[in-house]
Amino acid sequence: RKDSMHLASSRFNHPCFLTVSSNSNSMKSYHQIKGNMFKSKNLGSRQRKRSASVGLNMSLKPMALPLLDCGKALARSGELLIDVTTELEVYGGSLSAAGAGIRNAGDCVAQAAATSRFKTGTEIVCDELREAATCLSESTDKLRVAVKEYEAKDDEAMAKCLESSLVPIKTVCLALESAGAGIMKRSSLKEIGSRFVEGGISLVQ
Repeated sequence: RKDSMHLASSRFNHPCFLTVSSNSNSMKSYHQIKGNMFKSKNLGSRQRKRSASVGLNMSLKPMALPLLDCGKALARSGELLIDVTTELEVYGGSLSAAGAGIRNAGDCVAQAAATSRFKTGTEIVCDELREAATCLSESTDKLRVAVKEYEAKDDEAMAKCLESSLVPIKTVCLALESAGAGIMKRSSLKEIGSRFVEGGISLVQ
């Protein structure tokens, strides 16, 4: 029995068995290292996603109600302008198109306000604010055409009234565009708030 045990031990000490054993240990260590690398890679990707989401999902809830009121007021202003064109029997012209653009801008602002209540709605808020700026820019172009139309009709009072609204509406357009871009770039709260205040003052004018 001792001879057989000695023979068995001598066989397992053979170089080929030692090679298989070392290869087996190497494969185990390889899989362990690979598994650790895979875990660390997944962990890193989750951390990157988490940091990115934290950066975008800033809290916009405080501006939801004031922005909603502004959007409703802006949309109502556009509707009133359309009603005026109906009373003046010029519905379908440049002035009514300008009113439609202002109404659409107000709807975009209201939509931005509604979306700002959600944590994942930051990008949508930015898009809606910048879309509102685009609508107001188009309204400004239509108002310029309307000014020329009333000047051609020798209606100086109406032409001056419409011309005086060009600068405030254009200012609101730039303010909304800057506010939307500022939120996307994660600018300071003071800078973004100043854009909204600037737009609100222009609307009062």
